[in-house]
Formats: sequence, C-alpha cells, structure tokens
Amino acid sequence: MTDKERLARVAEKLTACAEAMMELADVLSSTADEEAGAPPVQDAEAEAPSVKVPEAAYSFTDVRQAAADASRRGYRAEVKALLAKYGIEKLSALAEEGYAAFMKDLEGIAMAKHAFLSASSSHRWLACPPSAMLCAQEADQGSPYARQGSDAHALCEHLLLEALGRPSEDPTDDLEFYDEEMRSSAEGYRDFVMEQVEEARA
Repeated sequence: MTDKERLARVAEKLTACAEAMMELADVLSSTADEEAGAPPVQDAEAEAPSVKVPEAAYSFTDVRQAAADASRRGYRAEVKALLAKYGIEKLSALAEEGYAAFMKDLEGIAMAKHAFLSASSSHRWLACPPSAMLCAQEADQGSPYARQGSDAHALCEHLLLEALGRPSEDPTDDLEFYDEEMRSSAEGYRDFVMEQVEEARA
C-alpha cells in the first residue's frame, strides 16, 4: 500500500468517525430533551410560511471581481467553462439578468473543489474530527494573504509552463497583487525548477 492510499484510508475513516459523532450528538440531544420533558422540536421548514427571498442585486463590477478572484484561486478553466455555459466568450457579454445565476454558479465551483479534509486545516480536524463537518457548513472566506498567494501561484505556473514550451495565458492583467517583487520571486522559482529539470534530463 502506498503512502497516498494509506492517507486516503485514514481520511475515509476520519470522515466516517466525524459523521458517527455528529449522529451521536443528535441522539444525545434528543434523549436529553425527552428526559427533561421538553416538547419535541418541530421541523422549522415545515412550519415556516413560504416566503420568496429576492435575489441579491449584483453589478457588473461585482461579477467581474468574483470571476477574477476565482481565476486567481486556480479555477481559470472552470470560469471559462462557465462562460461557455452562458454562451459567451467575454464576461462583458453577460446579460444583467444573468448576474445572480452566474454568481451562484461561481460559488458552486469553489465549494465543489474545496477539500473536505484539507491539509491546511488538518491540525484542527485531527484533534477534533467533527469540526470538519461544522466547518464545511460555513462559507469559504479568503483573506488578502491567501489571494496574494494565489496570485503568486498563478504567475509561477505561467512562467514555468512558458519555459517548458507549453501554452499558457499570461495572468498578470488579472492579478490583484502583481508587482515587480512578485515577478522577481516567480522568475527565481522558475529558474530553480528548470535547473532541476535540466539536471534530471542530463
């Protein structure tokens, strides 16, 4: 069994453990209510009156910023596929009445690709497995530092692909934190990787 297979098996067991603990918590909560004589909790969705919530109003600036953020976070191909879904090549061609649906689809892309048991949060879910399920219910909110890191990754990827002679679209126009320092660091990364490639080929 490879290390990757072992990690995958551990992740599956931890996920099952988290689900079991959440179910146990629900059972204990229900039991405590029954012993205390509390009335059963009714289904809020069944009792709530049907109220149509208006869709959020988005401007073109909102949509463009969200699409740019998604591209910087590594979803460039998915954003292009989403444009094709709406029958357009450029975001400027998107009709205003389609802004809300487009934004919802963008959010779905990020949620679908976000790891349930991510390595960056392993310090938390290893210590408390149920926390993974609780965190999955919250929106994934980035930070300026994360966006800057995503910009650097996108630039490094472009420079490396270019050096390898592979097709790559220059992302610099969409990079929020692009500057000469980032360019210099990314070029240093590219040069190091290419040195390793040349050594491996020799």
